[in-house]
Amino acid sequence: MRLISKLCLLSVCGISPLLGPLGRAAAPADTGVAVLEEIVVTAQKRSEDLQKASIAVDVVKAEEFAQQGIKNAIDLQDIVPALRFIAADQMTVNIRGLGTINDNPGVDSAVAYSEDGVYLTHPSALTPVLHDLQRVEVLLGPQGTLYGRNSNGGVVNFISNDPSFDKVSGYVKVGGGNYSAFNSDAAINLPINSQWALRISEGSERHNAYVDDGSNNLDAWAARAKLLYRPNDDLSIKLTVDGGKHNSIGNAYGAACPPGNVDPFCAKVPWKPWSGFPPLSTAAVNNYSNYGASLNIDANLGWATLTSLTAYRGYDLNATTSPAMYTGAVDFTYTHPDHSRAETQEFRLNSLSSSPVKWVAGLFYAHETQPSSVLFDYINTILQNPAIVGPHTAPPNFFQKFSIVSSDYKSVAVFGDVTVPVTDSFRLRGGLRFTHDDKTSTGTSEQGVGGVDFGPVGVNQAALRTDKVTWKAGADFDITPQNLLYATVSTGFKSGGVNNLPASIGLTTYAPETITAYEIGSKNRFADNRIQVNLAAFRYDYKNYQTFEFYQPSGGPFVGATLFPTLNSQKATFQGGELQTEFALTAADRLRFDVNILKNTFDTFVISLPFAPVQNLSGTDVPLSPKTAYTLAYEHKFNLGAAGSLAVGADAHYSADYLATGNQGAFAGNAPYTQPSYTKTNAHVSWNSGDSGWEVSAFIRNISNKASINTVAGGYPVIPNFFVINAMIDPPRTFGATVKKEF
Repeated sequence: MRLISKLCLLSVCGISPLLGPLGRAAAPADTGVAVLEEIVVTAQKRSEDLQKASIAVDVVKAEEFAQQGIKNAIDLQDIVPALRFIAADQMTVNIRGLGTINDNPGVDSAVAYSEDGVYLTHPSALTPVLHDLQRVEVLLGPQGTLYGRNSNGGVVNFISNDPSFDKVSGYVKVGGGNYSAFNSDAAINLPINSQWALRISEGSERHNAYVDDGSNNLDAWAARAKLLYRPNDDLSIKLTVDGGKHNSIGNAYGAACPPGNVDPFCAKVPWKPWSGFPPLSTAAVNNYSNYGASLNIDANLGWATLTSLTAYRGYDLNATTSPAMYTGAVDFTYTHPDHSRAETQEFRLNSLSSSPVKWVAGLFYAHETQPSSVLFDYINTILQNPAIVGPHTAPPNFFQKFSIVSSDYKSVAVFGDVTVPVTDSFRLRGGLRFTHDDKTSTGTSEQGVGGVDFGPVGVNQAALRTDKVTWKAGADFDITPQNLLYATVSTGFKSGGVNNLPASIGLTTYAPETITAYEIGSKNRFADNRIQVNLAAFRYDYKNYQTFEFYQPSGGPFVGATLFPTLNSQKATFQGGELQTEFALTAADRLRFDVNILKNTFDTFVISLPFAPVQNLSGTDVPLSPKTAYTLAYEHKFNLGAAGSLAVGADAHYSADYLATGNQGAFAGNAPYTQPSYTKTNAHVSWNSGDSGWEVSAFIRNISNKASINTVAGGYPVIPNFFVINAMIDPPRTFGATVKKEF
């Protein structure tokens, strides 16, 4: 609470405001006036000025994608300080250190994703290449009222460009870089007549392997078509169809024995980032395809606007990787096919923009089927080494397979949100949502040798039903028209689920995660919109954090096996804050400085499993939560007259050390790995021709080629030092350029 009190005091004293996107410069070269532009967001299901929105949001606008070399969602973490992606089997994301690192079938994400308002059930449903985007909105903190379940950490909204009736227009952008990179982004807008318009876009990204063993390469593409029908100003109907494909030789472990690892094996193995270890199995892949369609209807009813959003989304994932262990060879392979088919429907009523009372009310329905399995094939398994694991041994080519042969997940919710003015400068906010979740699943557990089952075979048929009310209460105060102070208390939950384990183990289900969040923030503009200072401070009281375990029973019917249940970690506290500032020093100079502070701790975390020692991890840090992080960025724009303009910029990012051990880490004597503090710098240059529509951009990221750990293969309770020699590394130094022509 001491940290929160300090940050709250700063906001109350008016030193500045929240954590929000900083306003980007408003191209004032012809007037010579330095100002920061207004940014319009739809984070709260209505259009509003970002600086007037009483919510912590960061925004990445379209022009930043080319300048920074951003082509996929993972790249966003380099410019959104509170955002962190983990590119393992299925991509996962943390906001403020809160997320879900768990590849078990049926586990939901604690951070919600949406594309053009469509809720995505899992990260593999996300478009693999970002193209033709208007902006990305990152909502920091729980959004349990308007977005509902599975948004405890926040929401990442991807918003693409809509068709327009103005004229035939579009652009073509192509680029390349080191690692034989090639990328493209193109769109064409076709007004068919005064009532119909069509927009078609595509994007692609390719590069060779970042890792010497051939892994962490990429060959991806995506496409989208939007057909808009607008017969009058009161009715709009938009049909969207899209799809994409991602092919890779796996987001594999980029190196063995990161610095400081205490494992005896690592005394003989030097740290060689991006070298790969061991040589990757030829079967290793990380491939998925996704596709979807949505129908969005907006109608003005005279007293409110009605929105209906109907969507279908599917994906097919096939991931195989090969972590190394003590033998220095491929010890086992991990294979995870996953197939999802989901339908969602949202009906929403919004108050008119002219209404003094802002309100929204709606209904939401989601239905998903997700047959899936995970296969562990122990080729040269370490389990054969009694000196390391004791008496438990396994024959060569031993395998374990956990399959969900059928699943049915449904969720229904009704929600409302309202902002009521008490005076011209003071408003009260409230929100309420009721959710009914229903999950049923039938799973099988198998083990055998050489592809032949020898048992035991377990069948788990289970159901989990949850009824949950989430709420929000808050107040806003306009100190001046340019200075907003707000406070919010809100709740949320993340769905529980069914463990795909033999029922006899007794770990049939895991409970939902719940959160109570307290946040105070301030958003301010000073000096005639030339200075922006935003501050937010937060505290989350968290219960039942879902963790992924490596579980090896020392007795019972599954002695010697390795099982992977999802468990709940009782209580945790997340607290911290963000300070973001931006300065329009002159009409041509922009300076940005951000500070992020986190103190995330498992308050009570006791693991008690059958035939395994009790592990007490209370008081340990939540992984991937650096206590401090800083960003400093500067850009200057040169006015070249008739030749256009040239923008040159650089940014530096500092991160304090953090626990990097994956899947919540291997603690209690199991050699947790801490990534030391580091700094990364990036730079960019961009020339814009002006009216002729040409733009050339170049970038370089991670200039110093710093090898930072994305995550380490690990879990708990697990044999000491068993997996933590394997590290996933963030990308090395990359650079490239793009050429864009608008028409």
